[in-house]
Amino acid sequence: MKKLIALSLLLAACHKAPPATPSPSNLLGAADPKAAINAFITAISAQDLQAMSAVWGDADGSVRNQMNADELMKREVVMVQMLKCVRKDFTIISDAVASSNQRSMQVELNFLPPTRAGGSTGSGTVVTRTTNFGLANDKSGRWYVSAVDLNKINDVCLARS
Repeated sequence: MKKLIALSLLLAACHKAPPATPSPSNLLGAADPKAAINAFITAISAQDLQAMSAVWGDADGSVRNQMNADELMKREVVMVQMLKCVRKDFTIISDAVASSNQRSMQVELNFLPPTRAGGSTGSGTVVTRTTNFGLANDKSGRWYVSAVDLNKINDVCLARS
């Protein structure tokens, strides 16, 4: 009887399940460039590193599949710290084809700066800044945020109001 149970367990462990079809909720990237920017900004606002890495990438797909997990987390934490007071609302000012399967978008972001340096998000005046986003389309047609010009916006969340 023990041999039969052991054989059953062995067969079950060796059985290869059919590949799972990804559902829309666990696909990496976004359906279009605006959706990629929206998901990226929403992830930063929520300080959700997993959601952020799902839409951060290039023509080869998500950075999750290209970068060491430790290095990825360090880079994401830096970006979140620099942009933690960004609000989810944004306006696309311009949208241009950068090259094959790439777009360049100028985006107006809204921030609610902290009440004091390093403090929590304040309830004061909303600050608006414009910066550039680079977006890339991978082989499967999914869009990723490939670049953000942080130099134009990195001081907002660290500034005193």
